[in-house]
Amino acid sequence: MGMLLPFPEELAAVLKQLLIASSFFDWLIILLGAVLLAGLFEEMLFRGFVQTSLEQYGDVTRAILWTALLFAAFHVNPWWLAQIVLLGVILGVMAWKSDSIIPGAIVHAINNAISVVLINVGEDKIEVIEWHGHIHPLLLLAALAALVFSLRLFYQYCDEESEIPTLINTPND
Repeated sequence: MGMLLPFPEELAAVLKQLLIASSFFDWLIILLGAVLLAGLFEEMLFRGFVQTSLEQYGDVTRAILWTALLFAAFHVNPWWLAQIVLLGVILGVMAWKSDSIIPGAIVHAINNAISVVLINVGEDKIEVIEWHGHIHPLLLLAALAALVFSLRLFYQYCDEESEIPTLINTPND
């Protein structure tokens, strides 16, 4: 997307400045707000409320896709639209398959944590993952393989258990 519509440098600087931690207190606020609370509350809203409501009025596939599109629109970032929609679809499938927002909230928080860490590490230290200004294709292949493997394990677990045990539900016996 960046090749078609370059990300404005001013916006990149503002986003980076918001997520750069220079003290323990900064780390605490960023990890609590951008990682834990954002992941949990967005999953509660999009997968817990919107997707569940749409599932009642139509098929699951449309509910997941519409929720993913709303999730992407909520982030108001056309430069990351494809990635956010893809993440929204994955999180939607996880919520539907597990009948819980907890797995999606965990994945969402991990995604946000990786972003925060990469922003704080600095561009000069992450050159290893780049290839001609993009993420290295081997890294993308490894990530795709990990995604497929993880989703297979997740599906296998969900097929064995009727629900993922959480603090608010217990698996059916």
